[in-house]
Amino acid sequence: MWLAWKSLKDFDSMFLNLSSCDFLSLIKKELSKNTTGEITDVNQLNDQQQHLVFVVDNKSFVKDTLQLSSRNMEKLSEISTLLSYIPHQKVVVEYSSPNIAKAFHVGHLRSTIIGGFIANLHEFIGHDVTRLNYLGDWGTQCGLLLAGYQQFGSEDDLHQNPLYHLLRVYVMANKEAEKNSSFLDHAKHLFFQMENGEKTILTHWKKFRDLSIEEYNKVYKRLGVKFDKYESESMYSKAAKYVLERMEENGHLSTDKNNPKVLKLKLANGQEQNVTVAKSDGSTLYLSRQVYSCISTHH
Repeated sequence: MWLAWKSLKDFDSMFLNLSSCDFLSLIKKELSKNTTGEITDVNQLNDQQQHLVFVVDNKSFVKDTLQLSSRNMEKLSEISTLLSYIPHQKVVVEYSSPNIAKAFHVGHLRSTIIGGFIANLHEFIGHDVTRLNYLGDWGTQCGLLLAGYQQFGSEDDLHQNPLYHLLRVYVMANKEAEKNSSFLDHAKHLFFQMENGEKTILTHWKKFRDLSIEEYNKVYKRLGVKFDKYESESMYSKAAKYVLERMEENGHLSTDKNNPKVLKLKLANGQEQNVTVAKSDGSTLYLSRQVYSCISTHH
């Protein structure tokens, strides 16, 4: 089997402390230690692409690689000469991120599997990985859920099958909101109360949130998925409101014809665009909470 690297120039970006020639020398040095015969030769071709070609014995290579990995999986990044030249970094991988009171569906599964793979890959290389699950647990949809539960909810059904019942209530609440404007206004007011710390409302919200997380953890356990940290939109509600208040005080926000609070941004092409960042009553939007979340994660 012949393995060819696309170009030796690529090593300048992958192995920051090694030149192309040094890398070839390193490979030949490691090859001289080889006693199992899986790599029989290595050469640098003198063409314009500067290909590096490994001559590999298929059976020996596969056998020895699998044996080495299985014996030293956790420490492979430390004992591997090649991996040791990749600078270690702090990596945050955010994945899964379901919305509370909704069943774990295929969209969440896709994110969970891909995110877990990416986290495992970075961890294998030797990076310091933080696995983050960012829950959707705030916003007008929570007001709709609370209003729906007041009208359609059942404590018995909730405890028998939490996510199924909460999703059913949420669907019924959305249908009611479409035909009943007073119901929608009530749901918005409930969310406004949440943002302003009304204890009774928050107690109900927290129960729905805790039941949702409990059910999600059962799925994660079956999938073999783990997280180092749980964060959520609700964590950044107060901070986002504070930032919006300061922006309004400094004259950066204005009110459009539909009353929401907007921020005027200048785009790269020189044009200006209004971006809605808060509701007319001052309640935060997903965008404003997400922006503060990104700032917090970066720091």
